[in-house]
Amino acid sequence: MLDQHVRSIGFATREQYTNWCRALGFPIAMQKHRKQLARELAVANSLRQNILRSAQEPKTRDALGWVLDACNGEDPATIRVAHIAYVATRLKQSIDSLSAEVPSAQVLMDIVQHVSKQNAKLFFEPVLASPRFTQSHDNTFLAGLMLLSAYQSRWIRPIQDWKPCSYNPRRQFSSLIHHLFDRHGEMPECMISAWFSGMQKEAISLREWCVQVGSGAGLKGCRLPIPYTRKLSKSFSSSPANLMIPEALRWAHVLSLGGSKRLADAIVATRLGSDFSQDDFWNTVLSWFIDHPMLDPVHIGPVIDYLHQERFVHVEGANGENVQGPRQPNLSMKGRSPESLLEQVTRWHRELAKTSGQKIRTWNTTNIQPFRMTEGTVGEPNFKIWTIRELVTQQSLIVEGRKLKHCVASYVSSCAKGHSSIWTMELEQSSMVEKRVTIEVNPGTRQVVQIRGKLNRHPNQQELNIIRRWTTNAKLVLRT
Repeated sequence: MLDQHVRSIGFATREQYTNWCRALGFPIAMQKHRKQLARELAVANSLRQNILRSAQEPKTRDALGWVLDACNGEDPATIRVAHIAYVATRLKQSIDSLSAEVPSAQVLMDIVQHVSKQNAKLFFEPVLASPRFTQSHDNTFLAGLMLLSAYQSRWIRPIQDWKPCSYNPRRQFSSLIHHLFDRHGEMPECMISAWFSGMQKEAISLREWCVQVGSGAGLKGCRLPIPYTRKLSKSFSSSPANLMIPEALRWAHVLSLGGSKRLADAIVATRLGSDFSQDDFWNTVLSWFIDHPMLDPVHIGPVIDYLHQERFVHVEGANGENVQGPRQPNLSMKGRSPESLLEQVTRWHRELAKTSGQKIRTWNTTNIQPFRMTEGTVGEPNFKIWTIRELVTQQSLIVEGRKLKHCVASYVSSCAKGHSSIWTMELEQSSMVEKRVTIEVNPGTRQVVQIRGKLNRHPNQQELNIIRRWTTNAKLVLRT
């Protein structure tokens, strides 16, 4: 019986079988139970299948090999790695491109060969380069390297002199940008994101800003959406690293007007963070906030929402059609005290909560995935269900605003037009459902714009951790 078992495993002699058993930790005795023989046969069959599978699989190339093929003009259709095939396509398109930003295959080859020698090989993998952008072929380190090749004439140091000072690929890429463009060490870290922001006209402008600031000229000469001042440029150079470039510009703008970092942080978290339209009016609002430094920052978001609604949003009829202009198109900040303005915001919230006589509006859901997560043991007191779901009716926004005492009901028009998407995070425990925070998402950029709890509080760490899980699964960008 044992000899038959030895042959079924694939050995000709008992000695070969004994050595195999010893190598795998099986008993080497000649008398074995049938269950032990069955285990050995199962392991042998598994090993045999793995060897067969390895022999049948085509030999794969590492990422560097595919990148070099792309630089050498390989047909993108033959490149099996999607983000590298994308770069190959861009390189081929650049041959006949009239764009001001034309990548060079030869320069990219030089970059690739040098960073490879420096063991920065994660640059070639499909790693998410900037956590502030969604996963895309533009948001990879290789795409960033490709764009660097278009700016070789403006490098201030040769690529061959660059050496990474970290094993972290994001820090490596940051040090490469500073090496190539930052003459005096004054480039803020937020500008690194420009190299992963895509190929749109606005993204190209941001890269121009990056090169311009790195050259030592600061923001002077950049096409800014707000007037240039020396204070603005100086404040911008010290902007927080976690901000996007438009947000950093607004942050610096607040400081240049005389505001505090606390106020700048609060303003960046509102619709003014990256929207510079109607800035003549909003400058008066910023000046008003600066003149009232004791105003609790928790009120800044609701005040801005109220002012935007009153001055710029057209009054709508029951079916969503514009029936007249904004309620206060000439609204001014002159003579307003914090007490009177906050009282107006409070009254506005009460009006938003009124539903009698109104036709309830609804709108379509977005293509963003909802979220559900459980904690604890089913049937036990510690069992919890966390959900994040989209609100798609006027009534649901009104209820959300009533429960959490904020102005989310003012987003009916924006949601109906597809400009905003509102989500609610709820916690179910012991048959009770508690609303925790409201989340606004920009459907176009898939960016989480703001998160507010009861009375406009900021989310706590537990809520943020769950929201991070959701944004990762749904491929959203979380502003943190």
